[in-house]
Amino acid sequence: MKTLLICFSQSGNTKKIADCIKTGMMDVIPRCDMCGMEQAGQADWEGLVKMAPKLYERYRFWLDRAAEEGRFHWRVDPDSIDFDRPFYLSKKGPSD
Repeated sequence: MKTLLICFSQSGNTKKIADCIKTGMMDVIPRCDMCGMEQAGQADWEGLVKMAPKLYERYRFWLDRAAEEGRFHWRVDPDSIDFDRPFYLSKKGPSD
């Protein structure tokens, strides 16, 4: 499994925390890459987006359960997620 930690740090404090999170993740996951917002915006997300419906179906039950127990909060209505129109395609970049 590969993971990507994306962070934005203006003063460097968030980067220090992100480095700690990355170190902790690498204790259980062999590969954890980290990049800033600029690099993340230029990434090719197509492969991840193609995997998203399977992963979402797999974890939806557990996310709903954690939400019911107050351990997780949905930032969007989970029923409104449309995998045929990924969010990253609807965002306008600086050159648009």
